[in-house]
Amino acid sequence: MLEKGVAPDAMTYTSLLKGLCQEKKLEAALEVFNKSIDQDTLLAQSLLSTFILYLCKEGHFLASSRLLCGLTNGMGHSESNVLFLKCLVDVTGNMF
Repeated sequence: MLEKGVAPDAMTYTSLLKGLCQEKKLEAALEVFNKSIDQDTLLAQSLLSTFILYLCKEGHFLASSRLLCGLTNGMGHSESNVLFLKCLVDVTGNMF
């Protein structure tokens, strides 16, 4: 896409992240997410909760927690703990 001058949108990134998480290709998913940050920080912020949710659904809780901790300062996502807990509740279906 990029070679043809077409920038991926939120739908494209969401599909890629979901598929890569389902296939347990976390490194590739992280690369895709990092490209979204390079492309547009606001776009990446909108994708963050979706990416975290996909990671949690696939059981990658530590990876999702590390991702949030690493991005809190860089992307200005100040409510990262709340986001992570919401994703855990969505995945588990209860409040522990």
